[in-house]
Amino acid sequence: MVTRQDIGHLVQDGHGRAGVLTDVIPDYEDPAKMPADRRKQRMAFVRPEGGGVEWLALPNDFSRLQP
Repeated sequence: MVTRQDIGHLVQDGHGRAGVLTDVIPDYEDPAKMPADRRKQRMAFVRPEGGGVEWLALPNDFSRLQP
């Protein structure tokens, strides 16, 4: 699991994708869902190390990689 203390560090998700943790939002609501279907949850945001499309997942799905 990652926390805000891991921001800026290399992390890896359960699928083996690695990237830099950019944020952990404790009360994230998915704007793509209808307002009645939105639920607040902790969410981690990660971008590929060399640049690219950021992805998000639950913080429990990530682990910090050692430098």
